[in-house]
Amino acid sequence: MRTLMRVALPCLLVTALGCGGDNTGPNGQTNGDMSAKFDGSSWSSVATFATRNATNAGTITAVSGADEHSIALAFAFVDTGVGTYTIDGTSATNAVLTDGGKGWVASAVGGSGTVTVTTLDATHIVGTFAFSMTASPGTGATGTKSVTQGTFDVKF
Repeated sequence: MRTLMRVALPCLLVTALGCGGDNTGPNGQTNGDMSAKFDGSSWSSVATFATRNATNAGTITAVSGADEHSIALAFAFVDTGVGTYTIDGTSATNAVLTDGGKGWVASAVGGSGTVTVTTLDATHIVGTFAFSMTASPGTGATGTKSVTQGTFDVKF
């Protein structure tokens, strides 16, 4: 779990800090897109990032996206290929959402959700996600966040 958080949080931070270069994707990105609904409101990333890293736990894949309003979302999972990865009290899959410095999580310690990978190769990952997220202690967040209709299509 800690290893996954160490992968997801740096990816989230890198994404949140911005992107540059020739933006040519559907949302103005060169490496892909990510979108979802947070509590019913539509969101699209303006910076999206994906990475795969081999670790002692297996190959860990992380996908993150951020917008210009300081909302960022990242999730990580032990990658076994195309399929559905569940977040529950025993899973290694996790998701982190920050909004204005406040944080919510779906992980083994709270929240739930799924990440479904429909395409995965050496250079590209495509899929969907949905989370019910709980407030992360110490961030000023309260209540829960519902993330629905999530999609990603990102190059590594």
